Amino acid sequence: MYSIYDYAYNGLLYLNNILRPRHKRLSQLMIYSTTLCQSKCKHCNIWQKEPEHLSLDDIKRMMESKCITRRTIVGLEGGEFLLHPQAKEIMAWFQQNHPNYTLLSNCLAPHLVIDAVRKYKPIHLYISLDGGRETYQYMRGRDGYDKVIEVIETLKDEIPTSLMFCLSPWNNFQDMEYVINVAKKYNIDVRIGIYGTMAFFDTTSDLLSSPDFVKQIPANN
Repeated sequence: MYSIYDYAYNGLLYLNNILRPRHKRLSQLMIYSTTLCQSKCKHCNIWQKEPEHLSLDDIKRMMESKCITRRTIVGLEGGEFLLHPQAKEIMAWFQQNHPNYTLLSNCLAPHLVIDAVRKYKPIHLYISLDGGRETYQYMRGRDGYDKVIEVIETLKDEIPTSLMFCLSPWNNFQDMEYVINVAKKYNIDVRIGIYGTMAFFDTTSDLLSSPDFVKQIPANN
């Protein structure tokens, strides 16, 4: 969770970036390092792309930018970051040189996630969960619900953990409530995002045209 200091710092950072555009600083940097993914998500078609990766050398060059400070939180994701052919080397580099980094995962390889967290010590773990067992398989094309729960139960007391829920044309508000209740059960938090079309992920479906979404929007009184 964010502290008052985090909000104050980000507010000052925002003012700095507005008033001193030549001296901008990043509060966060998300690195989409690989297109490899073992999910087949309906809301993301990155898994259909030819495998592409940012190398460790590429990432080192990015981290040399003046807009990145020691307080910049760097997120490692993909695709599925842990499928990156240099995943261990990249996490080891961050552990040594910029320990203020986080890991995002679908947890379809639970033991890989658990081992990486324990060995390379990211400061936060973000886990994708978009509904219960049936919704998970329908939306993500894999039977991965139990694997997500395994990682949560194993690591929730070892690393700050958040569930990442994406409201999309393929799930609904009941799924969102379900994920919130999972977070409550394990005393972790949940971050809620709204699906949008993004060229990088080859997404095309319109959320607002989804019958399952539209029928749940309350009519204006």
